[in-house]
Amino acid sequence: MNIKYVNSNGKEISLTDYPYLFQEGDIIDYNWDYDSENGKIKRIYKNIVERKVNIKVLPDFSYSASKRKQLMSGYVNDLCDFFETDIVNNKDGKLYFDDDYYLNCKLIASSKSDWQMGIAYMNCEFTLLVEYPFWIKEERKSFLQNDDISEMAETDTKLYGYHYPYVYGTTKGIDSFYNPSIKSSNFRLVFYGPVSNPQVMIGDNLYGINITINAGEYAVIDSMEEKMYLVDLSGTTNDIFNKRIKGQGVRIYEKIPSGVSSVNWSSGFGFDLIVYDERSEPKWH
Repeated sequence: MNIKYVNSNGKEISLTDYPYLFQEGDIIDYNWDYDSENGKIKRIYKNIVERKVNIKVLPDFSYSASKRKQLMSGYVNDLCDFFETDIVNNKDGKLYFDDDYYLNCKLIASSKSDWQMGIAYMNCEFTLLVEYPFWIKEERKSFLQNDDISEMAETDTKLYGYHYPYVYGTTKGIDSFYNPSIKSSNFRLVFYGPVSNPQVMIGDNLYGINITINAGEYAVIDSMEEKMYLVDLSGTTNDIFNKRIKGQGVRIYEKIPSGVSSVNWSSGFGFDLIVYDERSEPKWH
């Protein structure tokens, strides 16, 4: 078992190796809340939860006793600063379980024991605040540009809004995507420039934006955050929600269905599809 934490500044520590050793906790337990009326369940849902994790701070025994005592205060101070970063930034960090599933959370409380024993050792119990109590694994697939196919002109791509939208053009890429989740999933769709007005059909839903993305730039549709933005060459992020494609049946944040979905696009540009497999507990290996 490997447990690590990545804070909102992107810094990482292992919680299963010296000097921070995971002992126990309820991080993989879960519960659903429910509303009822007249003895009938009306709604089942998840609420914000708190979880506990117990970490032993213990310098590596390969060091001498005097060296371990020297290192101890630095380890404890670093751990506090590391976790407090998420509070200062007001952004979640990520608690990873076996390097694939992660839980978005912040550490909001700490209690300590066994620190006055005269040895280099401390037991820390941390409280995690979890706004969205699902373990998430990112399933990613890259769909590459076909260099032998010129980008279709804007007039060659049409949106037909009858029962569902459809991309029509002279050249197309055809592929598929497998979503292993048991339910439809949130996603992040990343279009890479150069391309004008990129569109992609996933299953029976069309996703796209009416902008020009220059070489070195990229645009993102993020259903979990319900945001759309362009990152330009300077690294500046610009909101592009008003540039989304529109039409009968277009659902720009529609989740990706469970199982296999067809993927169709012009092949004149590349993009990544990242789907979030959400579970109440991480899969066991």
